[in-house]
Formats: sequence, C-alpha cells, structure tokens
Amino acid sequence: MKNEEIYGFVNSKDIRDYLISTGYEFSTAEAAWLVSQCRKITLNEKIAAWERIISSMPDMKINDRCFTEYYERLHEVLRDYVSLVRESLDLFMNEDPKVIYQYKIDYIDDYGSYDRKMSFSSYESCLSQLKSELSDDSEAYYGTIRRSIIDSSETVTAEYNREALITHVEIPSSVDKLHHNLSDFFDRMWFHFPVPFQKGDILYDAYHLCPCGPQPVVMTDITPLMYEADRNAGCDTSDMNVFGYFQNSESGIIYHDVAWNYMDYEYYPEENLKGVRLILKAVSSFIKNKIPLDTLMYVYHKIVLEEAKNNVQVPFSLTDEEKEACGKVV
Repeated sequence: MKNEEIYGFVNSKDIRDYLISTGYEFSTAEAAWLVSQCRKITLNEKIAAWERIISSMPDMKINDRCFTEYYERLHEVLRDYVSLVRESLDLFMNEDPKVIYQYKIDYIDDYGSYDRKMSFSSYESCLSQLKSELSDDSEAYYGTIRRSIIDSSETVTAEYNREALITHVEIPSSVDKLHHNLSDFFDRMWFHFPVPFQKGDILYDAYHLCPCGPQPVVMTDITPLMYEADRNAGCDTSDMNVFGYFQNSESGIIYHDVAWNYMDYEYYPEENLKGVRLILKAVSSFIKNKIPLDTLMYVYHKIVLEEAKNNVQVPFSLTDEEKEACGKVV
C-alpha cells in the first residue's frame, strides 16, 4: 500500500495535509491503526485495506507485552484480527429461532435506546427498518443493530453509517476467547504522528458533534508535543489526547480539560468565533504571549457581561409610572 492511499485514512484534513506536505512515511503498524480509526470507510473497506497492507507492506515485530506471548510479527496479528472480524460478522448475521434483532438511532444529543424499538426475527427486516429511519430522519447521527439470543446475555452489535452500511462490528468474548484478546489490539497501540498545531491554536473535533455545535478548545498541549518517540511504554490509544481550555457555550465559562483523539482534530473556523466564543480568541492570544493577563481578564468580563445583557429577557412589562418610579432604568 502506497503512502498516497494511507493519507486518505487520516480523519483530520489539517493533519492529513500536513503529513502530505512533509512527505511523512508511514510504518506498517501506523497504516493498520489509521485504517481501524478511519471514520469515512465501511467495515468491508477496512478489511480490504488491512489485506492490502499485509500483502504490500513490510512485516514488523510486535512490541506490546500483552501480545508478544502469542505473536511475534504484525502480519500474523492482522491476519488473525481480520479472521476474527469476519467470524464476528458471520455470527452477527446468523439467524436462529432464538435470535432477535433490535436497532436504535443515535442522535447528536441522544444516544438512543433499543427499548423504544420493535424486535425482528430476521436481520434483513431489521436492517430495512434501520435504513428507512436513517434516510428519513435528517437529525440521525448513525445507527446500531444488536443481535440477542433469547434467555441469554450474549449479544453482538454492529454500527452503521447514514447509508446503513456497517462501519464496525463488536468482537464478542465468545469469539475472542481463543484469540488472546485480539479485539483490544488496535486500542493498545499508541502513536504520535507529526501535527501542524501549536500551543494556543483553536481546534475542534470535527467528528464529535454536540447539540450546541462543534466544541472548540484552545490547545495547551497535545500528545506528539509531550513525548519523545521512545517514551511510549505503557501508553495506548486512549493516551492520544488534546489538552486545553474548553468553554461552556452558554455561560462562557472557561475550564481546562483533556479530550481524545487528537487525530480527529482540525483548526476551528475563525468565522465561528462569535458571542462568548470570542473569549477563546483572547485566551489563544494570551497563551501565544500576544496579550498580558490583565487584558485577557478585561476582554473575558466585557464579553460575558455584554452577552448576558443581550440575553436578558424581562418576563413582564412596566407601566410608565413604574418606569418613572424606577428612574427609567428599565
């Protein structure tokens, strides 16, 4: 697999453009992980990509202590992992008199519930209903189908995009029990790809949507800037983070937090910095040493007070006499 194809698996367009501009060369492990995280392709496309990686990219040693007891080389792991995914898909679609399928629709502000939906005896019937709802509901984010066995706690779930195509299938313990926890393989990997971002840049996760819109963060640190290449011992995918100042979009309050995954982050559009969001511009300038602290505090309070004044709603009206008695301040 050539670098030109691997670039396409990077979710963040800004990181992707930066890697292209620097001619970054991916390792086999990096390519496999990027495929696993890619939000733009279906599960079948991921399987095909992993198989091309095995056939066209060099093999390499496995460093994770959780897998070196059973595996020495990456190609062997990828082959078994793909086999495990296929086996899980077969189980997921295997209909049985004791099997039922249920679906749910996940929205930006609601993760949905299986309890509100009917049950189906066939996968195709459930998929048809899911596809209908996804196409009819413009606010739907994505869908999930759960396969359950009556009188059993065993379940298998699969996630679907807006076109009702599978993007991920859960690998159940009943399938993975003889495969040495391979279902966790990609979650245990850790990389720090070069990024164009600097401290004080305003970023946002382009894929994690919220009811109030994209959530910007003034970055104070990011994993690639915090660790050297040889200091990833004990880290995994959950450590690939962005650190910075987030904001409550209603009150304007600023707080420091951490978010995953930095490979999904892009530059926040400056034209969206309006209302209380303008505070983030001042925070960014302060972190970049463009303004002193007292200027930041002045701007923060000025914007918060102006927005509070603009949002005040008087629940009743005053008579002329009452206005006069109050000094016409209302």
